[in-house]
Amino acid sequence: MADYNYTLINSTESMTKPHRRSVISMLVVAIIFSFFAIISSQLQIYVPLDKNGPMMKDDYPDIKTKEESRIEKIDDILDNKYKNHMKSGDKHVHDVKKVNIQSKSELVRLENDHALESSETLLTHLYVHIPKTGGSSAFGLLLRLMGQGIFKNDATTKTPWKYRPCQQGTQTLTTFPSGFFTEFRKTPCNLWMTEDSIENSVKHSHAYTIIRLPEHHVVSQYFHCKEAERHKKKEKMPALDEWLDHHVNRMESKNITKANKIMPTPNKYNCYDPINLQSYMTDFDQHLSVSDLQSKFEVIGIMDQFEKSVCVISIRYTGFVTPQCDCTDQQRHRSLIRTDHGVQHHGATFNLTDDQHFKIAKLTQLDSLLYGRAALAFNNQVEEIEEEFNIVLCQTPQLN
Repeated sequence: MADYNYTLINSTESMTKPHRRSVISMLVVAIIFSFFAIISSQLQIYVPLDKNGPMMKDDYPDIKTKEESRIEKIDDILDNKYKNHMKSGDKHVHDVKKVNIQSKSELVRLENDHALESSETLLTHLYVHIPKTGGSSAFGLLLRLMGQGIFKNDATTKTPWKYRPCQQGTQTLTTFPSGFFTEFRKTPCNLWMTEDSIENSVKHSHAYTIIRLPEHHVVSQYFHCKEAERHKKKEKMPALDEWLDHHVNRMESKNITKANKIMPTPNKYNCYDPINLQSYMTDFDQHLSVSDLQSKFEVIGIMDQFEKSVCVISIRYTGFVTPQCDCTDQQRHRSLIRTDHGVQHHGATFNLTDDQHFKIAKLTQLDSLLYGRAALAFNNQVEEIEEEFNIVLCQTPQLN
């Protein structure tokens, strides 16, 4: 047994010596590889390696974070600003790449300046105007809020805006910039409001809209077509039950999930298509989460908090908070004025029968899902602004 053990030990030693160099080499390689893995994680280099060399994180655009996308956008804008300065022969070119962008408001101010300097017409801001969700009122109030000017540190000096929102009616987004105003009253446009679905736009940087409680929305559509002073062929509108029955039958017989235009084809009553119209305008389906809505819309306001929604849109559009929206130190209770288009009956106050409630629920099942998620998204967007600016936004802002 002793001889066997001796032979085994000697055999082991005899096997180790020839391989000692390779073992040491393997240990060295392992140490180097571990060190490389630690360093690569800091440099954002991915392992394993591609056969053609190390794969950088930029080779995987789908896994970039929002922060990385934001930084890339800043770099692109600053590069363009620098190039524009060089082309203009500016001898006092600032090192714009040293600009430290810390917040969304700083970025949007930079984007707005860039749009003014660009030789192209840039769709920096898009307001998707869903019919009968207060769009005309929101547009007017946005102009009034901007009419307050930018308040400097002394809270007294106003600086006129170099840009403005522009109303485009029903202009289709697929033609942008053809058919769109470039300026109004000699002030350049950089936000356009139009009644078109967001799915038709591929050029905008920031989008905004306001969502309405679906039941109120459908009733408002009906009475606009029935009573509005400017609505043509009002006499074609039947009783509410007949109008609802017509669209429920359309939806069920043709298996329609949501409208594919603001007005249906054929348009028997010369009125809106109430089948999940808001979902069509926002390109919403049941798979879109609250987070998805926040990514799609810089602000997705809700009509139940109309004035607050307009304030949030104004802040994200301009990058500034006007004092009328800031209730950090006081409470304001007067609501802003809205436009009613001469309609006597309104969606929020009209009394419906049980049968009418049921029919509208059928027509707006998807819109109801949208509204619930939009309300959550809007609350998140409000909290984000309040944290960024360290303020409390007014529930019902007052304009003096």
